Amino acid sequence: MHRRHASAATSHMHWCATASKKWPPSACHWAPKFQASSRPALASFSKSSSKLFGGIMSFADQAGQDEGRYFGTSYTGQYRGEDGGDVAHEAVLRLAQTGSPEVDVKAMSARRVAAVLVLLHLSSDGTLAVLLTQRSKHLKSHPGDTALPGGRVEPSDQTVISTALREANEEIGLPLDDQSHYAYLATLEPFVSRNLLIVYPVVYAYTQPIEVLMAKLVPSQDEVAQIFCLPLKSVLDASNQAQPGKLTHSSKDFRWIEGNVYRWHSFENNDIPSPLAGLTADIILAVAGIAYKVQEPLFGPINAPGQANLRDFVQWVLAGKGGEQNDEFSLIRSK
Repeated sequence: MHRRHASAATSHMHWCATASKKWPPSACHWAPKFQASSRPALASFSKSSSKLFGGIMSFADQAGQDEGRYFGTSYTGQYRGEDGGDVAHEAVLRLAQTGSPEVDVKAMSARRVAAVLVLLHLSSDGTLAVLLTQRSKHLKSHPGDTALPGGRVEPSDQTVISTALREANEEIGLPLDDQSHYAYLATLEPFVSRNLLIVYPVVYAYTQPIEVLMAKLVPSQDEVAQIFCLPLKSVLDASNQAQPGKLTHSSKDFRWIEGNVYRWHSFENNDIPSPLAGLTADIILAVAGIAYKVQEPLFGPINAPGQANLRDFVQWVLAGKGGEQNDEFSLIRSK
């Protein structure tokens, strides 16, 4: 799929939000030398190089022992702190030890399946951060929302990993010509979007300074308004009341598929361009919870009382349930 991208010669600004400051301007300009025409062709990646896009292993550490089964390298301690500050290193190790589900995208070709890329990196202050986008305000679906790069599985995709990487290349110009800078960590159990897509989060760590990557990214002018970063742990430390330097959390409980309750989360503050909410918030909460071994964030329980687990929602969608008039979101309570 060919997408038009904003000219790299146009001087756009993107920034990486932290809890208290933005990245310096020197790290926040699009690189003029990275033109859309110089981007590696994804068709050649998916069709001719099984070394880059092979099948998903059962566990991430097994994939690391079998070179060529996935795009990227295995995590080998690149985030270990020289001064003994190993919080980010240990967080990434926990993600790398998470079991990845077997996903046969060919068998699921008739299903509504998608994947998103959760690209983690080490910030200049040594904390773990995640790359996010603000969707273009001209899109018909979720205009202006905060999102992870991603989209639906296409026939040429061999795995959900290749889907996530292809979509990230199309949406933000993620360079895929050098896989040595990407450490594959895990593919999480799938989530269900409001429009009943089954969405697999694919988690990678970028092992070079984030300024190196930011200088190469070129957002699709049709899809992406801007690219920014957020400390991963900030969603766990969010407050239900506005506090300086923290995300503000709010939630709503809805009736959804088969009348089951679902809790919708939203995070916002002045450092991010639009609220982090819904499916994207759910995925970031799950990744952060695994990374930092947190079951309940500071703002309270993630799930509503009596809420079904993710696997139940996925099974209902696979069984053809959902999408009826009675399955529309209906508000129960707001916090």
